[in-house]
Amino acid sequence: MSSTSALGSESSSVTVDMESVSVLDRRGPVVGIAVERSGVVVPLVDGEKKQETKTPDQGTSGALPRIAFEQGPRGWRLVRNQGPMDFRTKLQEQAILPRMDELLSAAGLAPRRQWFSASRRWAAGDRLVLEGDSLQMIFPPRTKGKVTLVYEVAEPINGHPCGRFSVSGEYSLKGELRPTGEIIDRDATIKSGKIWCSLLYPLVLRTEGELVLTESEGSDGGPKRKLQGSVKSVSAMNWDKVSEG
Repeated sequence: MSSTSALGSESSSVTVDMESVSVLDRRGPVVGIAVERSGVVVPLVDGEKKQETKTPDQGTSGALPRIAFEQGPRGWRLVRNQGPMDFRTKLQEQAILPRMDELLSAAGLAPRRQWFSASRRWAAGDRLVLEGDSLQMIFPPRTKGKVTLVYEVAEPINGHPCGRFSVSGEYSLKGELRPTGEIIDRDATIKSGKIWCSLLYPLVLRTEGELVLTESEGSDGGPKRKLQGSVKSVSAMNWDKVSEG
């Protein structure tokens, strides 16, 4: 892992657990985004893991307070809170605002450009090769490569009906936006993996995989990190109806 900031750059070889937990909610034209944890999970001396997550460059919990955006006739705008805005929140806002629709699509709060045909019936062993624009079924825009899905079985996630696929292949993506406002560039080989896709909505509810990747991560004007090596990755989404109460 290497990191770059205004103070210079530093490289090290480490084995770490990294975690990011974000909450996005949509109520009509208003979308809220909160980052509960983001960064490296710090182990305790006895080997157990703290619930707290720390960013390696800032030594904080990596949490960001909830910010809200509202969609109007001229597009998205930030809903201003009372009080001063800190530097990290300002960077987050600047990164997210012009790409709100992309972020909402990935979170299931806006339609995806590509998804499975509603008329197709899947049987174990059915294959689907994704390349070109079809990669946007499970990856962000600006992704290139070739990935193969093989249908395994219908398997629910938290009661939500899903189709489980094995996944393999190679891909590269430029400029993936995360709820933290960080921008990711990644080149990855999926050695093995699984993905759970909703049978009701255009949602990817869970992914697991072993990857070999090179990834750079950071925000415009902020510190940057670069990761390279073997990674075990798990991504899970809880998708629930928001109470209006």
